[in-house]
Parts: sequence; structure tokens; C-alpha cells
Amino acid sequence: LSSDTTVSDLQLENLKNTLDKYVIVAPIDGVVTSIGITEGELLPAAGNIATITDFDELKVDIKIGEYDLLGASEGSPVTILVDALDKEYEGTIHNVDRVATVSGNVSFFGAEVRFKADDDTRSGMSADVRLITNDLKNVLTISNDAIQSASDGTSYVLVMKDGKMSQQTITCGISDGKYTQIID
Repeated sequence: LSSDTTVSDLQLENLKNTLDKYVIVAPIDGVVTSIGITEGELLPAAGNIATITDFDELKVDIKIGEYDLLGASEGSPVTILVDALDKEYEGTIHNVDRVATVSGNVSFFGAEVRFKADDDTRSGMSADVRLITNDLKNVLTISNDAIQSASDGTSYVLVMKDGKMSQQTITCGISDGKYTQIID
């Protein structure tokens, strides 16, 4: 019962004296959004102590279809629409995957879009990302539903002439997925 605690007391005093050397500094500025340990818990060798979020620049993960990839390179400008805020932000594409992901026989490439946020934006909000690959104005377009394909690969539409339906061959331009430009 009368054990000597001198060594333990010295070790404890030494730890108290060096306590100011054990300051944890975050690698970025931001807001602590979660803490992964509790007071008194032993710190794991390779674990997260806290999550820090920089709300000045936000990131949106997107999927780029293989046919849209040529117009979507690193640094391409995009417009981000946050529906809940009814606001648009300008951003750029970063980190485009080099290997496709295939889902339902469709290949797409993952990428990040980064943009400067304001006080209204919140992490986790839904956003639409628009990449303009062609900007044509005052061109003739038609709904994709109206365009038919002939057996020889040409495109046509059905038109009413003299009270009768007939096929009119057309030359298509670019499409946004809903409408197609009619060149001729």
C-alpha cells in the first residue's frame, strides 16, 4: 500500500510540461463539420480526428457521357444551377476520369466541378451542371421525336403537302438531346 509513485509523478509532470507541443493544426481553413473522437479516447495512428469543410469553394460530382467528353476537358467552364436557391454559379471541370464506368450499356466518365460559393449555398444541395459545347443562335430546330431514320441511314420528317403526308429528307446538325438543328 505504501508503494513509491515518484516515477509516475515525474512522468506525469513531464507530460504536463510538454502538453503545449501537442497542438493539432488543420491543413486548410474552414469549418469543423464533424468530430471523429471524444475526449479521453486514444487517438488512432491513422484516423480522422475531425472533418473540416471549406465552404468558399464547393464541388459537384458529375458524370460525362462518352459523346460529350470531347467538349468537357479539364478547365472547361460550366454553369451550375442550384434549384433550391434559383441561383447560377460559374465553375470549371476538374479531375476527369481516364477510365469509363459502364452502366446500362452506357459509358460515362466521372468528374468534379468546382465553383466559388456564397453564404446561401450549402453542402449537399442538388445542382444541375450545364456545359455549353456549341452555342448556336437563330437556327432552325425540330423536336427529336419528329425525326425518323430511313433504311439507308438518311433522316426525314413527315410533312403535310396537299392534304397528304409525305417524307421530307433532312440534314441534321447538332442536338441537345431534345431538339436537333436542321441544316437542310
